[in-house]
Amino acid sequence: MGLIEWYLGPAATVLSPRLDIFNVPAIGLNWEDSSARISDPRFVELLQDVGEEVGWKVFGVYPIGVNEVFANVKFEPVPDKVKPLGLKMRSMMMKSDELTVNALGFIATPLPFSEIPSAIMTGVIDGACGPAYCDLGPMQGTTKYIYDYFYRNEVQPLIMSLKVWNTLSDEDKAICEQAAKSALQVGWDLSKQINDEYRDKAVSEYGFEEVIYLTPEQHAANIKAIREQVWPALAPIIGKDLMDQFTVLATPVS
Repeated sequence: MGLIEWYLGPAATVLSPRLDIFNVPAIGLNWEDSSARISDPRFVELLQDVGEEVGWKVFGVYPIGVNEVFANVKFEPVPDKVKPLGLKMRSMMMKSDELTVNALGFIATPLPFSEIPSAIMTGVIDGACGPAYCDLGPMQGTTKYIYDYFYRNEVQPLIMSLKVWNTLSDEDKAICEQAAKSALQVGWDLSKQINDEYRDKAVSEYGFEEVIYLTPEQHAANIKAIREQVWPALAPIIGKDLMDQFTVLATPVS
């Protein structure tokens, strides 16, 4: 039926800069909250509108991991305490992530994932933003501390060709919709399970010294900084129309 997954990384934005709406950070405050926001039919409709621009039928998204922060030094994980340290941290090679890492108080250094270990070991960067708990293997031996930031679920959309979709009967469309709904639920549940399992093994099996958990107040400070600095900067790239809709769907920060 043409139903497929698509890893939406930096390369996907070559199709259209507006596809970076899939990567905009800070829509939710934690895993459960983010899940509710991303699964909201209004958000899926927003993603579908963008998908149609490049010929996609978008059924929804599920996370492949939460972007964490890996470092060899301890710090208070809020922007005004991080910034004076001048830590150079890897960001993913897309504008939304580079802006996000800077908003968190670091100095963003865009690098491919494969270059993180050697860049840390040679002193090019002080650590990395972006790897998830499921990436502990490649990150093993590079840093001491994992900071349990939560600023974005890195997502994997479930899509199919819009051209194919438009040729289907109503019955076949309903079958695809139901299959996609079931697959997305499995994806959310499995991703959460894998994330938790790797996090719990970070010290005992992967040799990190400590997983540092942020307080709700620290999370809120980071989310607030991202929304104030990153969202306005993305509006000209993604489109003010999309960012205005995204803003309405996001969970308020007190």
